[in-house]
Parts: sequence; structure tokens; C-alpha cells
Amino acid sequence: MKIAFSDFWPGWDDRKNFLVSIFSDLGISFEIVDEGADVLIASCFGFSWKEKEAGKRIYWTGENWYRVDDCLPELDGKRIIDCFDMVYSFDYNEHGNHYRAPLYMLDCVVKGITDFSAVIRRKTKAQLRSEFPGRKFCTFVQGNDLSPYRNEYFRRLGEIEVVDSFGPVFNNTGVIVDRAGKIEKTRGYKFAMAFENSAYAGYVTEKLIDALVSDVLPIYWGGSRVGEEFNDKAFVDVGRLGVEPSLALVRELDKDFELYWQHYDQPIVSGEQLALSERIASFHRSLRQCVGG
Repeated sequence: MKIAFSDFWPGWDDRKNFLVSIFSDLGISFEIVDEGADVLIASCFGFSWKEKEAGKRIYWTGENWYRVDDCLPELDGKRIIDCFDMVYSFDYNEHGNHYRAPLYMLDCVVKGITDFSAVIRRKTKAQLRSEFPGRKFCTFVQGNDLSPYRNEYFRRLGEIEVVDSFGPVFNNTGVIVDRAGKIEKTRGYKFAMAFENSAYAGYVTEKLIDALVSDVLPIYWGGSRVGEEFNDKAFVDVGRLGVEPSLALVRELDKDFELYWQHYDQPIVSGEQLALSERIASFHRSLRQCVGG
């Protein structure tokens, strides 16, 4: 099978990326080409895919810029959903050629995480109690300041205690870390401020997962339906609680180990929610069927 990519982000490597890893793991035989593709996989960082020919066209986006069923001026009023055989996005919709594959799930696929309980929240109560007094307050790692809501919440959270920023935005530590460094830095804290760039139902990226893997309580905002996929007792859901109640809860959690433990000890996915392994298996079936591998 000949596969081509189009309109992914700057620095994207056609031959080394998460989709190539997934195809390889699924045992799909393929080669990467520039033209004459059996399957073209396009993303949201441009529209040059309009000029490319392929036997089958797949679209993938993890960015909350526009809906795949919006009428776009760049497409002369047509919709993404009408231009592709299959569309993968974070959105909730009922189109027959759409599959919901939010970025957090693809991130788990690439990392080989199929069960949160195997990699997250594994400390005993006694272990965490011994660490709790020495843990710092909260981390923040962000590369852009384009979200006024996020910016203001950072300021308000800093009224409780200093929030240590290890990213370019509001940096107050003198240290800039990459994603792996963010996870390691955060392990010595109680919280991580994990805010998306914007709020939209279904828009849940790697930010929540990174905070969970860091073994802290995430303070999360973004995907307004996040509580349908994750147990929102396992983190501070700012979107559900609101600003003032969420800040009040953080103040209590910061000082009260027993309350903190009640949230820390929660399963990441509740018994009423679809297991992560089942979500990933369903995505794999969809992708394999789509590419015909």
C-alpha cells in the first residue's frame, strides 16, 4: 500500500510519526510516497491536499480550529466531511464517515498505554502520605499565551501559592522543559495545571494524560464532556465546577491529605465508562478497515 501525507504541522516527518508507528504495530504493509498514493492522509495545517490525487482520502485533526462539518471559505463553502472518505477528529457527530479519535487516545496508543491502572496512581496511601508534606504546589507548562481563560486562571491559582512555570509562558523558574521533562518535573508536585487552548465538547489532548502520568492531581479545563470518558473525581474539573468552586477545592486539597487521597485513589476511568483498551481496539478496527490493510 502506498501512503502519502499532506498538511501536517511544521517539522512533521512523513517517515517517522505516530501514524506510521500505528500502521506498523497493526502489521499493515505500506510504503511512504510523495505522489501516486493509494491512501492520502491529510491534516488541518493547510489545504494543499485539495490538489493531490489518491485512491482513498483520510483526514485527521487534533486541533480545535474548526469543525469538520463547518462550511469553510477555503473549500468554497464545502465541508471537510464531504471531501474525504474517512475523517478522524475529536468531535462528536453522527456522520457515517467520521470516527471520534481525540488526541489523548492516539497519545495512549503511541505510548502503549491500554490500562491506566498499570501506569498511574500506583502509590500506597502510606507512600503518598510520607511524600505529601514535601511536594510543591503546582506546575504549568505552556507554549502560547493565546487563551485568556487559561492566562487568568494561572493568575488566580497563583494567589493560593506560587505556580511554577517551566514553559515559555509566564516562566518564573528560569527553566524550560520539553514534554518528557514536564512529566518528570511535575512528579514532585501536588497538582499540574492542564488547560487546553480552548474549550469544546470532545477536545481532550495529551495535557490531561501528561498530568496523570506525572502522578499528581490535574487541574483540568477544555473538553466540556471530559467527565463522560474520565472519572472527574480523579482530577479537578474546572469546566464542570467553575472558577471559584474549583479554586476553593484546590485550596482544601493542598492542605488536607485525606481529601487529596480520596481524589488520588479514584480510578481514572470509572466502571460505567468504556475501558481505554476497548476504545483503542475500536479505533484500530476502524483504521484497519479504512485503509484496507
